[in-house]
Amino acid sequence: MSRPSVPSPSSGRGPVPEVPPTSRGEIRTLPVPIPTAMDHVIPTRNMPALLGYYFGVFSIIPGLGIPLGIAAFVCGVFGLRAAGKARVGGGHAITALVLGTVFGGGQCLLLVALLIYR
Repeated sequence: MSRPSVPSPSSGRGPVPEVPPTSRGEIRTLPVPIPTAMDHVIPTRNMPALLGYYFGVFSIIPGLGIPLGIAAFVCGVFGLRAAGKARVGGGHAITALVLGTVFGGGQCLLLVALLIYR
Protein backbone atom coordinates (compact mmCIF):
# COMPACT_ATOMS: atom_id res chain seq x y z
CA MET A 1 0.00 0.00 0.00
CA SER A 2 1.28 3.43 -0.85
CA ARG A 3 1.00 6.34 1.52
CA PRO A 4 -1.11 9.27 0.29
CA SER A 5 0.95 12.42 -0.36
CA VAL A 6 -1.82 14.71 0.90
CA PRO A 7 -2.53 14.47 4.64
CA SER A 8 -5.96 14.84 6.13
CA PRO A 9 -7.27 18.40 6.47
CA SER A 10 -7.36 18.06 10.27
CA SER A 11 -3.56 17.71 10.54
CA GLY A 12 -2.91 21.29 9.40
CA ARG A 13 0.21 20.38 7.41
CA GLY A 14 0.87 20.55 3.71
CA PRO A 15 1.83 17.66 1.44
CA VAL A 16 4.44 15.27 2.83
CA PRO A 17 7.44 14.97 0.48
CA GLU A 18 8.67 11.50 -0.30
CA VAL A 19 12.09 10.76 1.20
CA PRO A 20 14.26 8.52 -0.96
CA PRO A 21 15.67 5.46 0.77
CA THR A 22 19.25 5.72 1.97
CA SER A 23 21.95 3.80 0.22
CA ARG A 24 23.59 0.93 2.00
CA GLY A 25 26.99 2.60 2.49
CA GLU A 26 25.67 5.97 3.62
CA ILE A 27 26.69 7.10 7.08
CA ARG A 28 24.48 9.66 8.75
CA THR A 29 26.13 12.07 11.17
CA LEU A 30 24.69 14.76 13.38
CA PRO A 31 25.22 18.32 12.16
CA VAL A 32 27.93 20.32 13.93
CA PRO A 33 26.29 23.03 16.05
CA ILE A 34 27.12 26.63 15.20
CA PRO A 35 29.66 27.99 17.70
CA THR A 36 28.57 30.83 19.95
CA ALA A 37 30.66 33.81 21.05
CA MET A 38 31.50 32.06 24.31
CA ASP A 39 32.86 29.07 22.38
CA HIS A 40 35.49 31.37 20.88
CA VAL A 41 36.52 32.72 24.30
CA ILE A 42 36.73 29.31 25.98
CA PRO A 43 36.78 26.61 23.29
CA THR A 44 35.30 23.72 25.26
CA ARG A 45 34.60 21.85 22.00
CA ASN A 46 38.35 21.80 21.26
CA MET A 47 39.97 20.46 24.42
CA PRO A 48 43.48 19.94 22.98
CA ALA A 49 43.67 23.63 22.07
CA LEU A 50 42.39 24.70 25.48
CA LEU A 51 44.77 22.40 27.36
CA GLY A 52 47.68 23.44 25.17
CA TYR A 53 46.91 27.09 25.88
CA TYR A 54 47.02 26.52 29.64
CA PHE A 55 50.16 24.38 29.38
CA GLY A 56 51.79 27.16 27.37
CA VAL A 57 50.85 29.86 29.86
CA PHE A 58 52.13 27.84 32.81
CA SER A 59 55.33 26.83 31.01
CA ILE A 60 56.81 30.13 32.20
CA ILE A 61 57.30 28.51 35.63
CA PRO A 62 61.00 27.65 36.07
CA GLY A 63 61.62 23.92 36.31
CA LEU A 64 58.22 23.03 34.87
CA GLY A 65 58.74 24.95 31.66
CA ILE A 66 60.38 22.19 29.64
CA PRO A 67 57.76 19.43 30.16
CA LEU A 68 54.86 21.90 30.02
CA GLY A 69 56.32 23.48 26.88
CA ILE A 70 56.50 20.08 25.19
CA ALA A 71 52.94 19.31 26.27
CA ALA A 72 51.77 22.73 25.00
CA PHE A 73 53.40 22.15 21.62
CA VAL A 74 51.88 18.67 21.21
CA CYS A 75 48.43 19.81 22.32
CA GLY A 76 48.71 22.82 20.02
CA VAL A 77 49.31 20.56 17.01
CA PHE A 78 46.33 18.37 17.88
CA GLY A 79 44.26 21.49 18.62
CA LEU A 80 44.99 22.90 15.16
CA ARG A 81 43.82 19.65 13.60
CA ALA A 82 40.63 19.70 15.66
CA ALA A 83 40.04 23.41 14.98
CA GLY A 84 39.02 22.63 11.42
CA LYS A 85 36.30 20.23 12.53
CA ALA A 86 35.06 22.08 15.61
CA ARG A 87 35.46 25.55 14.03
CA VAL A 88 36.72 26.93 17.35
CA GLY A 89 40.04 27.03 19.15
CA GLY A 90 42.40 27.90 16.33
CA GLY A 91 43.76 30.95 18.14
CA HIS A 92 44.25 29.01 21.35
CA ALA A 93 46.11 26.27 19.46
CA ILE A 94 48.46 28.78 17.79
CA THR A 95 49.06 30.47 21.14
CA ALA A 96 49.90 27.07 22.65
CA LEU A 97 52.42 26.42 19.86
CA VAL A 98 54.09 29.82 20.30
CA LEU A 99 54.20 29.80 24.10
CA GLY A 100 55.34 26.18 24.25
CA THR A 101 58.14 26.91 21.81
CA VAL A 102 59.25 30.19 23.41
CA PHE A 103 59.10 29.27 27.08
CA GLY A 104 59.80 25.53 26.86
CA GLY A 105 62.51 25.93 24.25
CA GLY A 106 63.97 28.96 26.02
CA GLN A 107 64.27 27.12 29.31
CA CYS A 108 65.79 24.16 27.51
CA LEU A 109 68.41 26.44 25.95
CA LEU A 110 69.11 28.04 29.32
CA LEU A 111 69.58 24.61 30.88
CA VAL A 112 72.01 23.57 28.14
CA ALA A 113 73.94 26.86 28.47
CA LEU A 114 74.12 26.41 32.23
CA LEU A 115 75.49 22.88 31.87
CA ILE A 116 78.05 23.86 29.22
CA TYR A 117 79.38 27.02 30.87
CA ARG A 118 79.40 25.68 34.39
